Amino acid sequence: MNLYKLELKRLLKSRSVRILILIAILITILLLRDTISFLKFTYIDNSSKEVTVTGLNAASMQKSVWKFYNGDLTPEKIVQAVNIYKQVVEKYGDIRIGKIPDSEYYQKIFPINKIVNNLKEVYFYTSIKDITQEDILNFYNQSEIYFNQKLKDIEEKYPQAIKQVAKLHSYVKTPFTNYTLPVQNILEDIIVLILVLNLISAIIASPIFASEYQTESNNILRSTKFGYKYLVKTKIMACITLCSLLYLICTSLFVIILNTIYGWEGCKESIQMLYNVNNLLGINFGQMEFIIIIFGLISLISTLCCILFFSNITKSVYASLIISFLLYFIVSVLKKFLNNNISMIIACIIPTGGINILKYNFMYELSNFNFIDLGSFSIWLPIALFIIHL
Repeated sequence: MNLYKLELKRLLKSRSVRILILIAILITILLLRDTISFLKFTYIDNSSKEVTVTGLNAASMQKSVWKFYNGDLTPEKIVQAVNIYKQVVEKYGDIRIGKIPDSEYYQKIFPINKIVNNLKEVYFYTSIKDITQEDILNFYNQSEIYFNQKLKDIEEKYPQAIKQVAKLHSYVKTPFTNYTLPVQNILEDIIVLILVLNLISAIIASPIFASEYQTESNNILRSTKFGYKYLVKTKIMACITLCSLLYLICTSLFVIILNTIYGWEGCKESIQMLYNVNNLLGINFGQMEFIIIIFGLISLISTLCCILFFSNITKSVYASLIISFLLYFIVSVLKKFLNNNISMIIACIIPTGGINILKYNFMYELSNFNFIDLGSFSIWLPIALFIIHL
């Protein structure tokens, strides 16, 4: 234990490690600022002029103006949303921002966009004018029919996965819970933060063993009768502890601050309202946040073990660093040369396979229908990523 504490102190006293820790904290703060500044709201003031606010003020005004649509997405709320949408379309024709007054867009269209888009998706409509009162009342029945149609496509492609899909979907509850603020922006920035923290951790881990070969201190370690294996384990545990703590502090800080600003009630939003009404899982936004952060931690530990292995066998800090960075992009490169199933299997094997921002990202796969086909057995990609990385 004393040796473990000394190794932690040694890492923390390293100038490069302290700089990297400060960079991780700085990037976390910058991402927080970027996510908050994305919030925008435009309204008409007492002098009949359009006023645009951003950041914390926008979040406060959005929560007060849009709160009617929060909570269970009942037929009554859908009816009101569709009526408002139709009125704006009839008045302006094109309801895109910039084509209508910003105040009209942020007060009427933005809070109901997800509701209307889900309606058009399940009924295959291209125009809101085609949606009837009967369509609205049968929204949840139609969404189930729409999912069953998707199920048939999956059955043709992955016949062994049909029971797995039905089991996962059985936990989806209706009515869906809606939340008007764009909390999906938090998830997207969490993925960026996880990737950055993984890269910083890779830089911390790369010299752990390689630098000892260059200074020849490794010969001293090898000369001890029982010390070498014990010292190696101590170094690995100290590195994993430091990087894991940095990861947990930064991600927890990020999530707690943003959830407080956006509103903790947003954690109850069904993920069917976030990305795709066809989503397999019956979880909410808060649970999705937790799953992504836990997966990121598991992936971080797996990646660190892999990098420490390369740090030991390459005997070069630069070589281990290059290999570390290549791990984050190899899946996207291989996708161009290999078929979909093989590239997904490689994504599961490589410890960085689920945290890249280009292909087979764990968060996006939670709303997709990608399965790994292993002969007579198929498994949903997020489950495969989680199990193999664990």
